[in-house]
Amino acid sequence: MLFQIWHTPPPMRLIILASLVAIVPLGALARDHGEKRDTGSITALVVHTVGGPACIASTVQFRPIAKRDDDAQFWQKILKTARNEAHYVIGRNGTAAQVMPPTDIAYHTAGINDVSIGIELVHRGDGIERFEEPQIVKLIERIKEIRQQFPKISISNIVMHSDIDQRTCYCGGKPYHRRQDPGANFPMQRVIDAVRVPSDGDYGPSSLPRLTGPAPARACAKD
Repeated sequence: MLFQIWHTPPPMRLIILASLVAIVPLGALARDHGEKRDTGSITALVVHTVGGPACIASTVQFRPIAKRDDDAQFWQKILKTARNEAHYVIGRNGTAAQVMPPTDIAYHTAGINDVSIGIELVHRGDGIERFEEPQIVKLIERIKEIRQQFPKISISNIVMHSDIDQRTCYCGGKPYHRRQDPGANFPMQRVIDAVRVPSDGDYGPSSLPRLTGPAPARACAKD
């Protein structure tokens, strides 16, 4: 999930981007950001959406994500500005763009940045907006390509962001999960079935670490 900053005025946009730079997830040290890594160390892939929950007026809300013909390229620029928070971004219409090389470390999932590849989908991630067919088809194609390049990514280590970061924030005095992407209606089983290869075993619990408990206050999105 990335703050939905496309609709904010320029002064606020700069403030939000500055806060994104300041909040660096765990799993790779700040000095490692953008550094090359051993391709043999890449063992996981995480699916995200650019949208996610935020506490607005003491209510958990999902900001709208505008539909654009150039949404992959538009969000590619935003993701690059926000310290490369993914390796790829895929638009609703199935267009895709590379944010940074997959051999570089990106900050996209706390705890496993150094061993994972992140793919952002242009979507609200609210469990309500439907996923467009071209977007899912392109996602499946991209995951297949990535697994060919990095064969140590096991079928069980293809995960959703919400699988890994389960920390909670508070809004109006009530807890909520800060990372809910790609959302409850994401067709995860379809994706897994489509990217499976003959050498894969059963799709079971991931071996990746999970973050639980309360999130730091500075990591909770608020307006």
